[in-house]
Amino acid sequence: MKALLDVLPQDILKHTPVLPIVTGGSSSHLLALEYALKPVLASLKAHNLKGLYLQDNQIDKHNVIPIIDDDLLHRSKKQLHYFIELVNNHSLAVYQATN
Repeated sequence: MKALLDVLPQDILKHTPVLPIVTGGSSSHLLALEYALKPVLASLKAHNLKGLYLQDNQIDKHNVIPIIDDDLLHRSKKQLHYFIELVNNHSLAVYQATN
C-alpha cells in the first residue's frame, strides 16, 4: 500500500469524502484507525469522516447483513448515510464548478 501511496499526488483526495473502515481481531487494534489510516488520508487531503472499526466477532461475512452487533450496525448506517450525503454534495459541487 505504501508503494501505491508514494506514487500518488499529495492532494489526490483533496476535498473528497472518505469513510475509513477497519477490521481487527480485538479492541487492541482500534487505534490503528486513528494513528495509521487517518493520518495517511489527511496527508492526501481527504475529507475524513469519523470512521468505523469492526471487530471480527462483530461481523459474519456469510450473512446478508454482515454486521451482527446491533449498536455497531446502527453506527454504521449513520456513518454511511452521512458519507452518502457528503458524496452527493461533493458531486454536485464538482458538477457546478465544471459547468
